[in-house]
Amino acid sequence: MQILERIQNRLFSDFDVYQLIRLVIIIGGYVFLRTRVSDYLKQQQLKTKIDQDNELKSQKLIDDPTGEVAEAEAQALFPDSEGISRSEKGWGWGKSTRRKVKKQQAIFEKEIEKAAVDAQRKLETGYDSDDEIKELLHD
Repeated sequence: MQILERIQNRLFSDFDVYQLIRLVIIIGGYVFLRTRVSDYLKQQQLKTKIDQDNELKSQKLIDDPTGEVAEAEAQALFPDSEGISRSEKGWGWGKSTRRKVKKQQAIFEKEIEKAAVDAQRKLETGYDSDDEIKELLHD
């Protein structure tokens, strides 16, 4: 207990009420400004990241690495307003997401059709062709 009293006397003996108020104001101001500045810096970082992403999108380096979406768009599978109601067109929140989902669905359906055709072909010709069986027997 004596140690705590000594520490308290050494720390607070030099402080008067005005110095304590000043200390509280400085610490409070630091905490307040720190949160404001960090939020501002987050917003600036987000803006620069969005600008970089838009630049990369314009160069077509992201969102379509395989080129399938561009190919599907070239085939005119997706008109711009397909399945989007008037209320959904109004303000624009999520419009690009809905378009992306529709594109992904169309690509997925196209892949399912390809898989179905391949499976049908395998059923018609047999799972293993004669050439594949001969090749396995030679090994």
